[in-house]
Amino acid sequence: MTGKSTEGGETAIYYQGDRPRVIVVSYYGETGRTAVRYYLAAPDQYMVEQEVIDYAEPISIGLDL
Repeated sequence: MTGKSTEGGETAIYYQGDRPRVIVVSYYGETGRTAVRYYLAAPDQYMVEQEVIDYAEPISIGLDL
């Protein structure tokens, strides 16, 4: 996830048997996070859902630097 997010990210793949069914890509930032979920029903059938969460304040607030 280099270059995509200030705080990094991760990808998780969930399988049913040997077939991927859900892929979740998460991006973490200073002021929020985003999760994009890909639900795979068949090779030509899928749904994409995006969830954006904004933090009330940056994660660095309150840190003793």
